[in-house]
Amino acid sequence: TTQTGTPTPDAPIDIVSLGADGTVDVTINGVNLFNLNSGIISGTSRKVTFINNGFVLDASSADTRICKFKCNLKKGHTYFLSYDTKILSGTGDVKPFIPKIEQYLVVNKPFVPEADADEIGLYVNGASVPTVAEVTNIQVSLGNEKKDYAPFAEQTATMATPNGLPRVP
Repeated sequence: TTQTGTPTPDAPIDIVSLGADGTVDVTINGVNLFNLNSGIISGTSRKVTFINNGFVLDASSADTRICKFKCNLKKGHTYFLSYDTKILSGTGDVKPFIPKIEQYLVVNKPFVPEADADEIGLYVNGASVPTVAEVTNIQVSLGNEKKDYAPFAEQTATMATPNGLPRVP
């Protein structure tokens, strides 16, 4: 339930309740919060080349060295990031970061976002361009330890709330 402002007898303010319109949309994620299929390459319109459980990061220039993917992260929650890399050419390493807050991460280590974010980036250091790498089994999961890889899964359901959501004791 939300209310914007402070009500007074002369100026009442409506209380808006979740489900008051008769439905609530609920999204349920699986273990892996990393949405591989949402990938974009920063600075270019070139498409991501997908492979089994991953993609090819073709850092042939400064424009193509960063890939960003949808991944909803909440400030203060602990997450674990893991992935496998195979360098096909060049000398670079694939490194992770949270683009919007420029928080750099370490693969196979837990991390806590400094602010809410909706994407994770994988990049090759500019000094190591050109480098081509296969990045597979990418997973971001809640918690302090690595979990077995599972592909991103999301399901949305609409719940009927004919009388709104009653108070939960």
